[in-house]
Amino acid sequence: MRTQLGPLCKKRSGFSLLELLIVIVIIGMLAGLLFTAFGGVLTNVNVVEVKAEFTQMETALARFESEYNVIPPSSIVLTENLAALDTSSKSVLRRMFGNN
Repeated sequence: MRTQLGPLCKKRSGFSLLELLIVIVIIGMLAGLLFTAFGGVLTNVNVVEVKAEFTQMETALARFESEYNVIPPSSIVLTENLAALDTSSKSVLRRMFGNN
């Protein structure tokens, strides 16, 4: 048995513009939360990489000290042209490696 609902009740097909807008806003908010979470993860990854580089530098300094029995000086300024070294760098290198 069918009943007539009148001219105000039409059969709906699809979503209204307001419903679609609400869904888009919700998806945008979720995406924003997701991107901020990934930003925090990337920051943590960068911190871990820097810590690993410091550990490698400490290991390299320890190996240098065990091989040459001196801590590598920080006063050496190296250039591509070794003849253009300043006098303090030359004197430190001569003390470390001899007159080569």
